[in-house]
Amino acid sequence: MPGYANAGHPSPTPQAESHRYARYAS
Repeated sequence: MPGYANAGHPSPTPQAESHRYARYAS
């Protein structure tokens, strides 16, 4: 979900945030 990471934390690389937030989402 690129929008999820971009929702609260604007990032130039949504894909990079994706794997990063995966730990919090799980």
